[in-house]
Amino acid sequence: MSGTISPEASDLDKPTVGQTEKITYQASTDSVELGEDIDVDKEFSEYVQLGEKLKTKGTFWTNFKNVEFPITFKNRNNMVYFLGIFTSFAGILSGVDQSIISGASIGMNKALQLTEHENSLVSSLMPLGAVGGSILMTPLSENFGRKKAILISCILYTIGAIICAASPDHETMYAGRFILGLGVGIEGGSVGVYIAECVPPNQRGNLVSLYQFFIAFGEVLGFAIAAIFFTVHGGWRFMVGSSLLFSTILLIGLMFLPESPRYLVYNNKYAEAINVYDRLRDISDHSSKVEFLELIKNAQAERELRASQSRIQVWLDLFTIARNRRALFYAVIMVSLGQLTGINAVMYYLSTMMANIGFSSENAVFMSLVGGGALWLGTIPAILYMDRFGRRVWGMNLVGFTVGLILVGVGYLIPLNTHKAAALGVYLTGLILYMGFFGAYACLTWVLPAESFSIGTRSIGMTICSSFLYLWAFTVTYNFNRMKSAMTYTGLTIGFYGGIAFLGFFYQIFFMPETKGKTLEEIDDIFEKPSMEIAKENLRNMKRFLNHSTVGEKSAYQTSNDSAELGVDIDVEKEFSEYVQLGEKLKTKGTFWTNFKNVEFPITFKNRTHMVYFLGIFTSFAGILSGVDQSIISGAHIGMNKALKLTQHQNSLVSSLMPLGAVGGSMLMTPLSENFGRKKAILMSCILYTIGAIICAAAPGHRIMYSGRFILGLGVGIEGGSVGVYIAECVPPHQRGNLVSLYQFFIAFGEVLGFAIAAIFFSIHGGWRYMLGSSLVFSTILLVGLMFLPESPRYFAYNNKYAEAINVYDRLRDTTDHKSKVEFLVLIKAAQAERELRATQSRTQVWLDLFTIPRNRRALFYAVIMVSLGQLTGINAVMYYLSTMMKKIGFTPKNAVFMSLVGGGALWFGTIPAILYMDRFGRRVWGMNLAGFTFGLVLVGIGYLIPLDKHKPAALGVYLSGLILYMGFFGAYACLTWVLPAESFSIGTRSIGMTICSSFLYLWAFTVTYNFNRMKSAMSYTGLTIGFYGGIAFLGFFYQIFFMPETKGRTLEEIDEIFEKPPMEIAKENSRNMKRFLSGLF
Repeated sequence: MSGTISPEASDLDKPTVGQTEKITYQASTDSVELGEDIDVDKEFSEYVQLGEKLKTKGTFWTNFKNVEFPITFKNRNNMVYFLGIFTSFAGILSGVDQSIISGASIGMNKALQLTEHENSLVSSLMPLGAVGGSILMTPLSENFGRKKAILISCILYTIGAIICAASPDHETMYAGRFILGLGVGIEGGSVGVYIAECVPPNQRGNLVSLYQFFIAFGEVLGFAIAAIFFTVHGGWRFMVGSSLLFSTILLIGLMFLPESPRYLVYNNKYAEAINVYDRLRDISDHSSKVEFLELIKNAQAERELRASQSRIQVWLDLFTIARNRRALFYAVIMVSLGQLTGINAVMYYLSTMMANIGFSSENAVFMSLVGGGALWLGTIPAILYMDRFGRRVWGMNLVGFTVGLILVGVGYLIPLNTHKAAALGVYLTGLILYMGFFGAYACLTWVLPAESFSIGTRSIGMTICSSFLYLWAFTVTYNFNRMKSAMTYTGLTIGFYGGIAFLGFFYQIFFMPETKGKTLEEIDDIFEKPSMEIAKENLRNMKRFLNHSTVGEKSAYQTSNDSAELGVDIDVEKEFSEYVQLGEKLKTKGTFWTNFKNVEFPITFKNRTHMVYFLGIFTSFAGILSGVDQSIISGAHIGMNKALKLTQHQNSLVSSLMPLGAVGGSMLMTPLSENFGRKKAILMSCILYTIGAIICAAAPGHRIMYSGRFILGLGVGIEGGSVGVYIAECVPPHQRGNLVSLYQFFIAFGEVLGFAIAAIFFSIHGGWRYMLGSSLVFSTILLVGLMFLPESPRYFAYNNKYAEAINVYDRLRDTTDHKSKVEFLVLIKAAQAERELRATQSRTQVWLDLFTIPRNRRALFYAVIMVSLGQLTGINAVMYYLSTMMKKIGFTPKNAVFMSLVGGGALWFGTIPAILYMDRFGRRVWGMNLAGFTFGLVLVGIGYLIPLDKHKPAALGVYLSGLILYMGFFGAYACLTWVLPAESFSIGTRSIGMTICSSFLYLWAFTVTYNFNRMKSAMSYTGLTIGFYGGIAFLGFFYQIFFMPETKGRTLEEIDEIFEKPPMEIAKENSRNMKRFLSGLF
């Protein structure tokens, strides 16, 4: 921590000075080991004295400046509830607006003479402003405080509401709606953080969830207000202005709430922190004292590294080492179950399917919005309870997949001429269930692969998983029509997609391990167990999962808090200071030329957490590049096909050559990241992407377009494998899942952005060239941002550059904190051990280790399965051909582009819950979204079986319900396909493993995209969605239930311990947890 509030505070920052602290490893519920010789009462009393001194200085003016007039309840729980309820009350603001604007539209349209386009802008500018507010939330909450950020949001909301109520024209209304949206966006991200940092752990889930309760309540209240003022002259102004009442109530209530004690500690304000803490806890209780001291000393566990391995051996470790192989199999299955349930194909042909079942163009647009909303809503439960229930619970969503897919398939069999209502109800129910379950499950496909591999095989495992992901996506999407023709709609959704989801459910029950609350090293222990042992443990642990007793507990396969034993006689302070001195010497030699050669111009934040977020957000921004391309190419197809006179086969190649190039980029990722560093590999990917985009935008013919798409794909492939590994090696364990998931958020956001760009340039002559060239803006932003980011400290340690490693580490951690020192020393020791191990090995042996060493082999298998499950449900094929599909179902070319925004937006919203709560609920919960895949695909398949000539609305309803569920679940599940491979591999095999995962991801993406039309023709829509996509999701669900470990909150070294366990041991542990889960639930 930087800066002090007093000399006493400076002293208290080092309460154990003068002691040689012993490093102990114990199985406890505490996040930080305080040490045996610390006098908790004495140390805590010193902080209390600081607080008492500050209280004597408090004045009205001080309170006014702090925007707080403190109140204290005798019963501290009352203060906690007061804070939670009043803060969550902010949800009413966004809830009321959503429903009030709907009721106000009728009168407002007449009064302001709004056109249909202007009316759409009035409605949509609020969420657009909320996007900007969400971006502002982090700097506001970090620089001004959590509470003040909410205050600022409330003020912005109030200003916006006033402008809207008094607006004389639509331009002023636009400004008011956007400003109001800024407030909603800031509020949405700040409320949960503020409550979570203030309330006790056992009340956190309920009180944070209360925010969503108030949003829903606000929506009901808004409709009531609209009904009251509907007949009043100028009533729409009263409707819009009525929200001022609620913002005023919130503003007043916030005046009496304190700042987050954790925020105060982060900013070295210990006196203020203890005073706030005293209002929220009973500080006479010993556990409260320990909690506060742990808050002061909080840091991250050490990560084990491997070094001195040849590249081939690193690759081989993923397959030859049982731990790695189990993790690889597990990850690949998770990814495959996410993709092979047909999400991409369903999204791609959504509008066409709607038209086929009888909806008009107008109704098809409306129903597409419903589908996107269902996908978004499906992710919310996973956001709120990922780390509470664990990964396995959410992996059980495969059951929902199956049920939904069955309903969809049955719906198509219902005669529409006699049972229209029944057919519509069955189909829509199935579709909604499918998309809903998929929305939550999708998060797991990114989180789990990044967690499962050991640090040495992580990058390789991630490469494999990513490759499987995109390969499945390509295969499913490209072959959708053929599969539909071959299987019929019912056969595809129920037989194929539903069948895969059904099988995946049983796989997850027995072999999916629980990694919630575990360090990466603890996940290593899981994968060290045989698969059958994991299956047995899963059966025993089901009860523990369901009654939530796994929170903070050690699992049967967790052996220690740290992955490496430093030894009881090591003087941590002395040894760490020697590395610090090395770093100081290097700093004196730094020059502009040195920074230029290293492609880094270092920046340092006073609060190290800010640096972590800066690194995570800017690196994840790379996801916009691939996301924008997937949607822009969809919008550009219409104009490009005419300009370049492309045949259907050439059009397929233009779409699929990007993922094919990404396979090559995935292969390049290992040599680039190992020889030049993680960050420089991302820099090179950005340069290749830029070159490819320029070639595509200027292409005079299809052959030049082929080369541009392939080069662009090379950049995407290198980026896809490198980003997850880079973030996972830099950020603390408790933030790893959220920040790695952020990559998928930016991919989904890029897809929305790409559709918007396509809509902007659609009517311009040669607009497709502007669409393709617009991605240069984002690659330039990324290139500039990367200049200020450091290299991975683990990469430096692995290459014996300790001075560089400690300097980077100091920018990412509070190195005055004891646990941070321990973490760094474990990192160094692991690197040294790895180099000794690899010194006698050839490069071929490194590759062999990936396959021959069980730990590496498990991680590779796990990561590849996770990536494959994310791709083989057809997501990429759907995104690539979305605009074309919209056009085929009756939309005009321009409207087809606009409608693509709905699908992309649904996928984007689906990622938000996983991003916010990936590390809170764990990986397994989000992996269970595969159940949602299956259910949604069943509904989609059923929808195609309903005769359109007599039951068009019914067919449309069933289809859209399934599509909404499918996209919603996939939005969250997709995050896992990046997170899990980046976490799972050991340091010695990370680059090779990530290369393999990425190669599989993009290979599947290419296959799914290229063969979508053929599979559709061979299987029919129903056969492809239910039989192929749904079947894979179904199988993946069972894989995740039993074999998917929980890596939430673990260091990369702790994940090594998980993959040391055989898969069956992980499955056994998961089984035991499921029993406890069910016993607690019922």
